Amino acid sequence: MRKDEGLEGDTQRISQMVWMLFMKIFADKEEEWKISRKTYKSPIPEKLKWQN
Repeated sequence: MRKDEGLEGDTQRISQMVWMLFMKIFADKEEEWKISRKTYKSPIPEKLKWQN
């Protein structure tokens, strides 16, 4: 992992990795929901989605 300025140890890196993993899993689930639920609307703005 990079040692970016402002990161203070592995605890912060692990926290960031968990959020990245969550966002990837959520993006995959959203793809399923778009197919199975016709009225699904994402709570995440388009510019902040995983694929963007």
